[in-house]
Amino acid sequence: MDQQSLSTPSATPSGDSTKEAISYEPPSPIVISSSSSEPDEFKPHQMLMQTPITIECGKNLSEKLTVHEELLCCHSRLLEQRFFAAKDMRQQYEQAKTLRDQMAAYVFPEVTKVQFEARSCEKRALPLIIRAYDSYPFPDHVKDIRKKIDEETGEQVRLKKVKARMLQTAIREEDWKVRIMYIDSRGVHAIIGELFGLLHRLNKQEIVSAREDPVRAAAQKRILLPGVEKNTAELVMQWVYQGKFECKNPQQLYNTLQLATQLGIEALSEICLTRLYNAAHDSIQNAMMTGITLKSLLGYGPGPSDNMVGVIFKHALQDHDTPQRIQDLVVHFLATELDTELWAKLKDLANHSITVQIIDAMLGYRQQVGKENPDDNSIKPEDDFTKYEHEEVHEASPIHLKDG
Repeated sequence: MDQQSLSTPSATPSGDSTKEAISYEPPSPIVISSSSSEPDEFKPHQMLMQTPITIECGKNLSEKLTVHEELLCCHSRLLEQRFFAAKDMRQQYEQAKTLRDQMAAYVFPEVTKVQFEARSCEKRALPLIIRAYDSYPFPDHVKDIRKKIDEETGEQVRLKKVKARMLQTAIREEDWKVRIMYIDSRGVHAIIGELFGLLHRLNKQEIVSAREDPVRAAAQKRILLPGVEKNTAELVMQWVYQGKFECKNPQQLYNTLQLATQLGIEALSEICLTRLYNAAHDSIQNAMMTGITLKSLLGYGPGPSDNMVGVIFKHALQDHDTPQRIQDLVVHFLATELDTELWAKLKDLANHSITVQIIDAMLGYRQQVGKENPDDNSIKPEDDFTKYEHEEVHEASPIHLKDG
């Protein structure tokens, strides 16, 4: 095409053309403050910091953190396997990027058609076009690339952008590799410009496709964490890089547990889980010793509520991926409390799986208490919670537990 295409991505001869496809600025490395005076400070060896990886999190994946693949793999077998599986695909992305970068030197606005012609750039641009046609690294895109080259070559012949006295020969020629050699300098400039734009669009498609494919994202040197807040990712990375973990907020602690589990960082998952379990367990036990009911701890009674207990119960009742240890704690205390009024408030908030566990535990504990205290009239066969055994279980509504 004779005129410069306004849709052609901007390029610089020495620039990284991938930046055009990824719609964000290069992220800065995460900075975690620490005291250099600590003699036992954990400092990862430089060999574990060779390959920068971008963590994308927050709203619309707009928050970016730069971490290092080798160090992550030291802490997570899951990530190690994912990056290994992405090894070949990563090479394909690197080859595609190299081709785009090389083309960038010959497209508008870096080189106008006049400059392209004056410098005889077609001699260096033609091999790049042929390489894209013959050996583009992603087979799924080859058909589109070849179609684009064929169409643009034909268009330049139609526009008579051919070398002197070669028009009729170019029209008759069917082999595109021969035909493109008849195209004049300005025609080649138009072809590579259109091809360059297509390659960028295809790369953007790859970026989007990675949202549903963790291995593809790993090949692009990305870890995508939709729905994860930046401060949660920073807490996890602080532990990865420094071996330190300071978090007192119950909800933040649970969020960190979820992310560490999602990333396969088992040691940090265990730290978070142990802290959550012990804190909630001790709070409930101490409350019972002082006459404060579980109902009050959860914000349904007159006594003081407890935020840690509320967070634990909220997630155990509503989530489907709560660690079994936390589920067991919640089931145990609800069953042993035998508080039908509290269960009436919670049962419609609970998912089906834990509801079944709680009802089974309640009935089992009731039977055990009945055997141990056969003359205790406070527990009757017609107690209200027995009717829940066969009730239809509804999906959870938003839980309303008070913060402490």
